[in-house]
Amino acid sequence: MKCAACKIISHASCISVLMERTQLQCKPTFRDVGVRQYREQTKTTHHWVHRRTEKGKCKQCGK
Repeated sequence: MKCAACKIISHASCISVLMERTQLQCKPTFRDVGVRQYREQTKTTHHWVHRRTEKGKCKQCGK
């Protein structure tokens, strides 16, 4: 899987471990909220997209 905003690549099974180990946050320009929630939201979640062919290595396991 790949984050559409920050281009992090990770296996679906490695995403939870990756988020626990490193407190990576997505780019703040990719927030999917309204104006009021935009000011109140401090963390931005990743936008994971399933890709048929992956290029690059998983940030967690290196495969």
